[in-house]
Amino acid sequence: MYLINGKFLEHKITGVERFAGELIVRLDGMMEKGMACLAVSQGARNVPELKNIDVVRVGRHKGNVWEQLELPFYAMRHGCVLVNLCNAAPLLKPDITCIHDIQPRVSPQFFRKMYVLWALLNLENVFRRAKAVITVSRFSKSEFEKYFRPRMPVYVIYNSWEHENRIEADMGIFEKLPVLKNKNFYFAMSSMAPNKNVSWIVETARLNPDKYFVVSGNVNRKIFGRAEGTKVAENFIFAGYVSDGEAKAMMSYCRAFLFPTFYEGFGIPPMEAMCCGADVMVSDRSCMREIYGDAVAYIDPDKPCGEIDNIVFPEKEKGRKLLAAYSWEKSARRLLEVLEKHGEQRKDDGKKYRDSHRRHK
Repeated sequence: MYLINGKFLEHKITGVERFAGELIVRLDGMMEKGMACLAVSQGARNVPELKNIDVVRVGRHKGNVWEQLELPFYAMRHGCVLVNLCNAAPLLKPDITCIHDIQPRVSPQFFRKMYVLWALLNLENVFRRAKAVITVSRFSKSEFEKYFRPRMPVYVIYNSWEHENRIEADMGIFEKLPVLKNKNFYFAMSSMAPNKNVSWIVETARLNPDKYFVVSGNVNRKIFGRAEGTKVAENFIFAGYVSDGEAKAMMSYCRAFLFPTFYEGFGIPPMEAMCCGADVMVSDRSCMREIYGDAVAYIDPDKPCGEIDNIVFPEKEKGRKLLAAYSWEKSARRLLEVLEKHGEQRKDDGKKYRDSHRRHK
């Protein structure tokens, strides 16, 4: 029996949560009854409707207490292989864990000290004790080998973009931000974390005063040690956290989508923007060339762009070919292969497990 860690359902959706949610929904269609359960805490919201993967509420807590204590003891009590898809795992049971990137190890200056200490403890534990590790790019895999020398196999399972097709553009964002109605703006969708390099956008906005530059996202002050300033150019707009529909509207009508990141494990937003028909420019760093190849324009994240309208973008056909190469379905099948290779599950145990627990409503 596989028990999937559902702590991510406590959070707003970012790239990590997207990865877990999309794969679980597709795994549900590939697995037989009794193969897996999704464990959720008391803080879970928007729990997906699943047919073959049972959903069970575990314990009385949420957050780290739930993940580190109630979840692993529950898994051990029922003889489950624990599957953790969102960058963290219980210290007691890191069985199969996905680590999207190791930024706290590579750039600890971007984070609060206590978070760095906890993240490094988690990473060391995973790379020493897990049965298998998953990541989202060959670049991240190479970083693991460079900094941690994992003792177990590491598998690459890519992100994808098809979830964007389910979203309807919310044009109401142009009423909230009326200065964007003439569509004379560049758009970026990211947190205000230092590695996202929002300062590049701020400085580029200053150098291009006749265009607007919009950034949507949020700041997790419990994790990040500092955040970039957001009010240094009149044509720079920090929109805060926006809905998926509002983001899609801006991606659909922006002059181009910006992704000047310093460090990523994958980077889903440029792919989402490409799906909406946007031209895309990304930094020439980390995994970007591995993921995006010749379908985007590349920028120097250390050098703001003084004449951004002069950037030459690849033909749209290259973007369409790139999107066709990625698939949540393909990634879910790869995940299932990893689970079957490293997880011990027995159907008779699964039947006993289901009979002793009520399905989450």
